[in-house]
Amino acid sequence: MIRREVCYIKRKRMKTRNEEEGWRRGKTRKRREEEGEEGRRGRRKEEKKRKRKRKRKRRSRNKKKKKKKKKKKKKRKKKKKRKRKKKRKRKKKKKKKRKKKKKKRKRKKRKKKKKRKKKRKRKRKKKRKRRKKKRKKRKKRKKRRKKKKRRKKKKKKRKKRKKKKKKKRKKRKKRKKRKRKKRKRKKKEKKKKRKRKRKRKRKKKEKEKKKKKKNKKEKKERKKKKKKRKRGGGGGRRRERNRRKKKREEQ
Repeated sequence: MIRREVCYIKRKRMKTRNEEEGWRRGKTRKRREEEGEEGRRGRRKEEKKRKRKRKRKRRSRNKKKKKKKKKKKKKRKKKKKRKRKKKRKRKKKKKKKRKKKKKKRKRKKRKKKKKRKKKRKRKRKKKRKRRKKKRKKRKKRKKRRKKKKRRKKKKKKRKKRKKKKKKKRKKRKKRKKRKRKKRKRKKKEKKKKRKRKRKRKRKKKEKEKKKKKKNKKEKKERKKKKKKRKRGGGGGRRRERNRRKKKREEQ
């Protein structure tokens, strides 16, 4: 109840303040209508209405335009297809292959023999020519031999390269194997270390538990001993009972 009253008082205060300062928010709808004022909501509503009207008009106009366009369209008459005569397919003649004519080599005309008087000189010339030819042949042979040698050398080089490559591959493989083995060894060692650590931890925990148990037992024993000392030895209760018995007997 108290809360409700407080809220009501607050609302009343707000209303009075709004009226004094002339805030629109505080005025009621009826008062606004009387004074001829329009709130924000009212204005928004009117704007929305106008927009809707415009939309409707636009749509109706578009629909009318579409209808008019449809009316303008006329159905086309289908034209009759003309039948065309089928063309005859002519067989293609195979072309004959022409043989290529071989070019005839022209033979050099032989020179006419000279007179006998110059026979000796000609002989000498012939000899020289022969020698020249022989030299040329020798040179050619040499060249061929050199080429062969080069080829052989190249082959040898290739073989050597291949061998080197093979060796390199083998070395790589060996290195990889060693690395793998190393990794495996390291992994095993790590596992062993972890196991040892776990064992140590377990043992430590067990020792601590045993110690705690021992300490508890010792504490209990000490407490018992203390109680006994306070009572005055072990048979304190028995003495009290005996005293009571004697008193009763005397009475």
